Amino acid sequence: MREHLLRIQTELIYALMVGTMKLPDPVLAVVMGRLKDLSRLSVSNDDEEMVNRVRELEQFFMQGPPGSDALRKIILDARPSQVKSFIRGYLINYVYDW
Repeated sequence: MREHLLRIQTELIYALMVGTMKLPDPVLAVVMGRLKDLSRLSVSNDDEEMVNRVRELEQFFMQGPPGSDALRKIILDARPSQVKSFIRGYLINYVYDW
């Protein structure tokens, strides 16, 4: 059951990640700003790093190219199996701690 849940979550996160990379920089900056606001609501000591990473992404997309284009290229040009393996590892080691 855990394996099935993990597979579904990995695919959903990958699809969301690829889909959002196709949005323009100003839209992504606003999205990251809202995620930052939401993550502050439930911040604990462990989540502070997440808030900092989302804040960095917000700044990254506010500044625009060439940095944001480089990030898009990394995510969109990588083999799907590589990205999904990274997502799966993150879920196992940091979210679920199995």
